[in-house]
Amino acid sequence: MLVLHCELPYDLDDPREQGGLIFGTPGHVMSCTGPLPGDDRGTHHLTLCDPGHQLAADLAAASGLRYLGYWHSHPAGTPQGPSEVDIADFREAADLLFPSLPFLDFPIITGGVLRVFRMNHQLELEEVPHELRP
Repeated sequence: MLVLHCELPYDLDDPREQGGLIFGTPGHVMSCTGPLPGDDRGTHHLTLCDPGHQLAADLAAASGLRYLGYWHSHPAGTPQGPSEVDIADFREAADLLFPSLPFLDFPIITGGVLRVFRMNHQLELEEVPHELRP
């Protein structure tokens, strides 16, 4: 289960992919970033390159929160699960962060529908339930 104690800043009317970093404790998202002006965003791609994401990560760490993964969107009408590019990105993040975390979470929003995928130390991906509890 992933408990979201904050809403992901997703704009259903924005046709470009959106995303950001998530911070908290394992299984609990306490804060997150959203799309920032310096990010490279298009209808089928997203690169979080605005330095504001790193600043948010530094502030989160200073307050005792950990990086838990990242969320992003897919355009409406596309499959709601992770793409092959997503899975490769998830594995790259896992290579950098394991064993310091028990798992990484990757929420994906497609057409306003949120699904959460969790990667374990064996690099296996499973969908997990979620709830919003601000």
